[in-house]
Amino acid sequence: MYASAFLVGNIVGPVIGAALSFLGFRAPFVIYGLAVAAAAVAVGVLTQPKPGGEALPAAKPKMHLRQAWRAPTYRALLVAGFTNGFVNMGARVAILPLFAASVFARGGAAAGFALTAFAFGMAVTLQFSGRLADSLGRRPLVAAGLATSGVFTALLGSATSVWPLIILSVAAGIGSGLMSPATQASLADIIGNERSGGTVLSTYQMTQDAGTILAPLLIGAVAEAAGFQAAFGVCGAVCAAALIVWLTAGKETKL
Repeated sequence: MYASAFLVGNIVGPVIGAALSFLGFRAPFVIYGLAVAAAAVAVGVLTQPKPGGEALPAAKPKMHLRQAWRAPTYRALLVAGFTNGFVNMGARVAILPLFAASVFARGGAAAGFALTAFAFGMAVTLQFSGRLADSLGRRPLVAAGLATSGVFTALLGSATSVWPLIILSVAAGIGSGLMSPATQASLADIIGNERSGGTVLSTYQMTQDAGTILAPLLIGAVAEAAGFQAAFGVCGAVCAAALIVWLTAGKETKL
């Protein structure tokens, strides 16, 4: 559920932003600021202890980053998180609209449809992927997600009409939906219920954000130099490398 909330917001945001583009380029910053302020108020209200309610739990022992780093699965999770940010957030949100604008007559509409299709594929998959991660294990779901994202993102550059673009976007969204809850659950397994893992979690999140930031720069440069097909092919190669790391990582007993 946590992974779903984060990813759905990340996917739906650009779609809503595109729908509000008629307000001009300044309006999204105001809307974003108001939305964050509303979220801050909601968090402040919802986390206030209630009279007669359960007492806040005592502080738990801290899990240091070096402890998590010793686990091969954690190192593989950092690679998977970077790949998820690189491919499914950075490259898709920044490069896909440019590709649609360059190839299709109505590029803006095609980009919007593609982003929505990705969100649809991911949203549908999230309805059951969390349960599969519990029943089948984290490892198969992350592997399947990386493979699916890699194959169908690499093929995006070969789309010559809107329908193939939409179908490929749905399939890529399925890959993200398979992978993301399983990676979050794996991270929770490593930290456990008896430790505080703020640094371990924030390091994972920063690694994912690093992929999101780097992708538009690197993939944009590749697209300019060699074309969009090569750019999306790089995304597929990044997923393939992450898949190899994930499959060769040492198995943890909790996973």
